[in-house]
Amino acid sequence: MVPLKKEYAHFFVEYINDPDILQFTLCVPDPYQLSDAVSWINFAQEQEEQYGTPFNYGILHLETQEIIGNIGRLNIYKEQNHKDEIGYWIAKKHWGKGFMTEALAKFIPILKDSHKLERIEARVFEGNEASTKVLLKHQFKYEGKSEKFFKKKGKYITSLNFALVF
Repeated sequence: MVPLKKEYAHFFVEYINDPDILQFTLCVPDPYQLSDAVSWINFAQEQEEQYGTPFNYGILHLETQEIIGNIGRLNIYKEQNHKDEIGYWIAKKHWGKGFMTEALAKFIPILKDSHKLERIEARVFEGNEASTKVLLKHQFKYEGKSEKFFKKKGKYITSLNFALVF
C-alpha cells in the first residue's frame, strides 16, 4: 500500500471504468474520468495534510508498479471518533489473487493504531460475495442487513453490514 499521488490517476481511470467494478461502488462517477481521479487523489492528499496520516492508499502491484486498487477510511464519523467505515476496490484482472486480503491485513493495524479506532465498519452491496469473503477472513462480524440502504441509478440496494471491534 502506498499513499495516493497524482501520477496514479490514470490507473484509477483504467480500472474503475470496468462495469464489474462500478456495480459495487456507490459514489463513483460513471464514466470515471481523469478529472474524477485527480479530484479523489487531491481529496486524499488534503486529508493526509489535515490529519497527518493517510486515510486512503493505493494498492501497489510490486511486479508491475501499477496501482491496482484503493483502500481507505471514509472518515464519516470524523477524526475524533472511535469508529469509522472503510471502502475498497481492486482491478478485476486481480480478483481472487489475495491482493485485497493482503491490503486489508496491512490497513487494519493502521486504523487501530494510527487512527485509534476501536470499531471498523464495512457496508457491502448485497450480492458482492468477494467483498464479503475478504471481510470474514479478517474476523469482521456480520451484523445484519439494511434494506434500501443505498440508492444507485434510481435502484435501491440492500447493504450487508459488517464490523470489526477491538
